[in-house]
Amino acid sequence: MKRKYIFFTDSEFFDDGALKNPISVCDRDLEKTFPQFDRIHYNPRIIAADPPTEIERSFLAYNSYRDRYGQPDISAIDRAIAESDGKYIFLNSFDQALFDYTAPLIRETASVLYLFKCPRIHDISALSQFPRLECLFIYWNNKLETLWDMTNNPKLKVLSFHYITKLCHIEQLMDSSVEHVHFDSVDNSSNRKEMLFDDSVFAQMKNLKHLCLIYKKRKNAPEGGNR
Repeated sequence: MKRKYIFFTDSEFFDDGALKNPISVCDRDLEKTFPQFDRIHYNPRIIAADPPTEIERSFLAYNSYRDRYGQPDISAIDRAIAESDGKYIFLNSFDQALFDYTAPLIRETASVLYLFKCPRIHDISALSQFPRLECLFIYWNNKLETLWDMTNNPKLKVLSFHYITKLCHIEQLMDSSVEHVHFDSVDNSSNRKEMLFDDSVFAQMKNLKHLCLIYKKRKNAPEGGNR
């Protein structure tokens, strides 16, 4: 199973680059509500890519991490995960097959999971087996329609989704431990999409402390129902 996708590896990138803290950069309220997430040092050591060519090795920005793990086989992920703590996971450009393969490898350790530019992931039900999951951050997904059974996620506090356009089933939130919800429907053209889910679910969440919804106002929505 050959896969190519972009990956970030070194701590310097997160310290100095635009993704210094991708959660707080996109969601300032989350930074205030859960300051511990603002201090997260990401450990995105999960890759599956072709070994570098000699020309690529000569590039100024070349990262030697790829020499250690780069191979045209998905088993590269197994080794990368085995040699990391697997607590803070950053997955970039994963499709459904890669996510399904990786989920069992990180489910016992993952505390924060960041799905960055994974528009083809449509099923995240595997997260029901992540007992230590505290925060799920999604940046750009136009396939996901439903959440997952959160019964076995007692530590889950944060769902922060940006550029998601198809989410229509969120009933699982009612009996969850989630405290912070940020759902943003803006698409790649900066247009807000209409809300597809029933926002009355939020009134039934026992632990909800912060809610931010960025959607196009529905004609039948109550005043102030969408932001």
